[in-house]
Amino acid sequence: MRTSRILVSAMAAGTLAISLAVPAQAAVSAAKPKGSLTVYTHQTQMNVLDLGASGVTVGDVTTGSGTVATSAGGKSVGTFAYRSENVSVSIPGGNRNVLSTTAYVLPTGQILTQGLISAPGGTAPVATQTRVILGGTGKYAGASGTAVMNPGANQTDWTITFRFVS
Repeated sequence: MRTSRILVSAMAAGTLAISLAVPAQAAVSAAKPKGSLTVYTHQTQMNVLDLGASGVTVGDVTTGSGTVATSAGGKSVGTFAYRSENVSVSIPGGNRNVLSTTAYVLPTGQILTQGLISAPGGTAPVATQTRVILGGTGKYAGASGTAVMNPGANQTDWTITFRFVS
C-alpha cells in the first residue's frame, strides 16, 4: 500500500513537472492560436486505482484514454489521455472533487488542460465542465484559454470546445 502511494506521488510530481514545462516551452512561439476549436472525444479505456479504504476515497486515481474526431461520430484524427485524482470526498451521498489533467494529441499539435470536477460520489460527471488550457505544442504552442466540456448521452462521449485567448 505504501509503495502504491509513493508511486502515485511520483506520478503526480511528474504530471506537475510536465504541466509547468509545456507553458514554458510555449513561450518561445511567435503566434498563439486564436478563436475556437471544437472536437468530439470517445473514451475507449478507463482504469481506477482504489487507494486507501475500499470505495470512493481521497487519493483514488482514474486514468483513461480514447479517440478525438472533428465531427460527432467521425473518423479519428487524434487521441486523448487523462489522469484524475479524488481530492475531496463527502460520502455517503455527497459530491467528490476530482483534479483532472487531460492531453489532447491532434494532427497539428497537443493541447493540455486541467480542472477541478465536482460530481456525485461514484458517478461520472454529467454537467458541463470548464477547464483551463495550460499550454500546447505545434500549432497550439503558447495556447491559453478555456476548454468547455459537454457530456454526450452516454458516459464515454464528450464535445470539447477550446476557446483560445491571446
